Amino acid sequence: MIKTKTICHGSLKNKIIKIKEKKKNLLVFISSYGLGNNSTELKIIPILLKYCLKNNLKFLIINRMKTKKEIDFYLSFKGILKKNMIIRKNYSHTNQLLSYKVIDTAKIAICLNSTLGYENLSRGNRTLFINTKDRNLNCSSFLSFGWPVKFKKNGPLWLGSVNRSNIFYKLDYILKLKSFKWKKIQKKYTKNIINYEYKNTSLLKLINKYS
Repeated sequence: MIKTKTICHGSLKNKIIKIKEKKKNLLVFISSYGLGNNSTELKIIPILLKYCLKNNLKFLIINRMKTKKEIDFYLSFKGILKKNMIIRKNYSHTNQLLSYKVIDTAKIAICLNSTLGYENLSRGNRTLFINTKDRNLNCSSFLSFGWPVKFKKNGPLWLGSVNRSNIFYKLDYILKLKSFKWKKIQKKYTKNIINYEYKNTSLLKLINKYS
């Protein structure tokens, strides 16, 4: 057994980019294309497009990979054009940082339990998680919000299934929350999952202490 002190730190890259408070009339979907059979995306994209049309929001997809298959998949939806997508190359440092800048401008982001979704939440941005069981990976973290912490199937900022009425209701609920109420909910869940500290100040202090 190794006795040690554990520090909950979060994403290094996420903390390089300063949080921008100014929001645009924008809803962002964080793609999880290729991590399953894409059945959730087939259901959720039309729902989100209808929600945006109803609420006068611009719709944007942050692609997971820069592949023709993924781009063509999203372009196959009626109403989706290339201008609706931020195409980033997977594992690219520059494109990853661009993603943080984009989600900071959105009124809300929706993800299928992705890392970028949690990073977005840690930045204080309004985020809705939708957890489904269509993944081809034998990994519990994709199937429940806040894993390994055990939460209920549905919660203040997550849903356990794709249902139009529930998604509309949850998006309305999150978007209409007063800022102080959202921050209270956001902090309640991020404290046990992921945190944000601009420029990684605490980590750098610790490194300098022992260097």
